[in-house]
Formats: sequence, C-alpha cells, structure tokens
Amino acid sequence: MKNNEYNVLVNDDVFDLNVNDLESLDIINNQNGSIHCLVDNIKYEIETVHFDREGKKMALKINGNHYDIQIKDQFDLLIDKMGLVSSDVVDIKDVNAPMPGLVLGIQIKAGDQVKKGDTLLVLEAMKMENMIKSPIDGVIKTLSVVSGDAVDKGQILVEFK
Repeated sequence: MKNNEYNVLVNDDVFDLNVNDLESLDIINNQNGSIHCLVDNIKYEIETVHFDREGKKMALKINGNHYDIQIKDQFDLLIDKMGLVSSDVVDIKDVNAPMPGLVLGIQIKAGDQVKKGDTLLVLEAMKMENMIKSPIDGVIKTLSVVSGDAVDKGQILVEFK
C-alpha cells in the first residue's frame, strides 16, 4: 500500500481512498478540534466523537451524521486475508501468534479472568508493537510464553479453561 492510499472501514464496508485519484483535497483543522475537509469540491465537517486507540475503534460525526468506524492497519488486513480471524468460531481454547515476533510484555497470568478485547500480551513484529487481545470472555489456564520469548506464527501463546 502506498503512503497516499488508505482503506477506510465504515459500518462494515471497506472503502479505498486513494489521494492520487482525487482532483483536489483540502484539509483544515478547526480551533474546536473538528476538521474541515474539501474533497473534489464537496465539503465535509468531521468531528471525532470517541476514539479508542487500543480497541481500534472510533466514532465520527460527518456533516451531522454519526459513523462507528473500525480501524484496521496493514497487519489487521493481512490477518483477515489469511483467515486467522473468524466470527464463526464459538469454542476458543487458545490464542496463537498471528505472526512471528518477540513477546515484549504480558498483562495476564494463569487464573486471571479476562473479557473479550482485553490485552493479553504485546508482540513485536516487523518493528511494530501489536496488542494481542482476548477473543472471548474467559479464564486463563496457562501461558505458554514469557516476556522476551521469540515466537513462530501459529504458536500457542495462551490457553483458556
């Protein structure tokens, strides 16, 4: 993906925004924190209502309309493309490494109760820190790694009871 190309996910629909394809793009930051954006002579007033960096979610108000947005970086899109994330999975017993990397930190221990979306550990891959989150509400049975471990793609990191 080039620096001037973006994938934007709005209400479960992915839109590709390629700045090169636009005749004109003009962005002005307003003093109230909103953004005035003019795209091909169409005016947009954009206001951030809520931003959850760890959850990669945000709520925007664009020209008075509310949008809930799921932010996906290149790694999220790659993981989706590889089929490693599935909403059809009901009985999850463990969390595997989505890519090779280095365990930088662990936020849980055996016996801890976690909620879906809680950060379990931090995995460094390709010089980026990736928060590995719990796919379910559950209780941690075992940790198969410690901070500093190098892991392979698919390696079990955490097991649930």
